[in-house]
Amino acid sequence: MQIILIIIFVAVILGIILFLALSKKCVTYSDSAGNKGGGCFYIWQKGWWSREGLLQTAEAKGYKLLTNVSEFPQEYKEAINAVIDKLKSEENNPGDYYVKIKQAEEYDTNTIIIALIHKDTFEQKDPNKIIAGNPSGKDRNIYYNLDVKIITKDLLTR
Repeated sequence: MQIILIIIFVAVILGIILFLALSKKCVTYSDSAGNKGGGCFYIWQKGWWSREGLLQTAEAKGYKLLTNVSEFPQEYKEAINAVIDKLKSEENNPGDYYVKIKQAEEYDTNTIIIALIHKDTFEQKDPNKIIAGNPSGKDRNIYYNLDVKIITKDLLTR
């Protein structure tokens, strides 16, 4: 009887080890511009919740510092300056934001979406946690019409 219990115990332990060795953990997230990202990895490669390769620095994800106006194409500089003025009028520090610009495909007009991501979103306070959505509470999408040169929408991201 003891031998059977030992065999069962060893089989269970080996089953758990095999399960962990072959198990994958998959994580997905969406940035403020609606781009989906994420990845899968074997648990033994990176542990249960690794941020490595999932959430990176702002620059590595294609964002530019908002206040570096000279880094943006000429046709967007007026829009960037309008966003900087808007943030200053709301007593926000424009130097705390990163930007990615894309065309607003849902409109027939010449509208762009300026995705603003606060620097706190990219800070890794706990490398074992991945926080989806708008962890800083300050990320937003600003819609700017290039033809009439005005901000048409300002939406917080989720």
